[in-house]
Amino acid sequence: MGKKLSIFLKSFLAILFFYCSVSYGAEKGLYIKDGHFYKDNKLVNAHGINYFNVFLRINNAAVEGKADDLSWKRGLEILSENKVPFIRFSAFPFYPIDWKLYFEDKEAYFSNLDKVVREAERLNIGLIPSIFWVHHTLQDLLKEPVNAIGNENSKTRIFMRTYAREVITRYKDSPAIWGWEFGNEFALVCDLPGEKSGLPIAIPALGMPATRSKSDKLKREEVYPAYIEFAKIAKDLDKSRPVFTGDAIIRSSAYNNRYNNTRDKDSIDESEIMLREDNPDPIDTITIHAYKELMLAFKWSNNISDSFLFAKRVSEKTKKPIFVGEWGIPNSMEESANKKDMEEMVASIKAANIQLSAVWVFDLKDHDTGPKWSISPDNNRNIYFKKLKELNKVE
Repeated sequence: MGKKLSIFLKSFLAILFFYCSVSYGAEKGLYIKDGHFYKDNKLVNAHGINYFNVFLRINNAAVEGKADDLSWKRGLEILSENKVPFIRFSAFPFYPIDWKLYFEDKEAYFSNLDKVVREAERLNIGLIPSIFWVHHTLQDLLKEPVNAIGNENSKTRIFMRTYAREVITRYKDSPAIWGWEFGNEFALVCDLPGEKSGLPIAIPALGMPATRSKSDKLKREEVYPAYIEFAKIAKDLDKSRPVFTGDAIIRSSAYNNRYNNTRDKDSIDESEIMLREDNPDPIDTITIHAYKELMLAFKWSNNISDSFLFAKRVSEKTKKPIFVGEWGIPNSMEESANKKDMEEMVASIKAANIQLSAVWVFDLKDHDTGPKWSISPDNNRNIYFKKLKELNKVE
């Protein structure tokens, strides 16, 4: 009897160990293995859309004392109907005045963000939240110069730590979350030669200062430590999901901007140095935003595809997979030149075997540039839904 019990106990413990190992070893959401994106133990091929203001619609209505019109919810339903696998969006109120609810009633603020996450879960839509979308909003809010981001003891960086931990801790167990993004195109405004180049706008009515100074210009050496700290926080709280910078593809003169204070165009080797530097460890991905004017500006690039293939080569060398966080061609798709450019962009994504991308932008009408980029089922840019299905290989 004792021998049988011993055999039974050993078998039971072996089974228990197996299931515990599976449970604790399982990766949540998107993850990286051997330099590629995986999900549910399969290589990823997922091409989504930016739904930039899905959360901001709820937040800003609350700040303005208006009722939630639920347009954000209908938007997610439309994307689900069109088999869009994930969205990239801002989890960051755009202007300083839009942060009112966070400071007055933090739980109400996060309950509004909860709505987006829960609805995405219901519809099986992935989420890539961009945590610090605008490069100067927090500094304006906290009455610091923009370059305070480079000071680890500044109010800006202290707040960044707090907010990153709040967001990631609250949602890290949601199956909807695909990854964590730092912000939007911070490096693109860095190191620009000229006294006023790269300075943010100054609109006091929106909570910004009345004027800007040279301390409101950013350098990469000030931004990189914030990237690294964010990635460490994200990896500490969520060990499996990828971390993204949210940057555009580097400028064609990024190396010379940074190291020589000129606008001379970089060699391809210099461009590679900058693409690597803009995605520092422990960030485990390379992010680019693919727009025609940036992709064709390199002196070593003859077409859009050349720039994609360049980024792909750097990705393979670093074993950091590429996220094309934004791509697209503006204005009417009824114009043959725009449609041709769009087709070239899609073909280039395919040719470079890009696993993860998000077209810009779904249903954006309330920003200056919104109308020329906005994609919706009832405008002439709705062809992008068809192109996403083509990239995703779904009907």
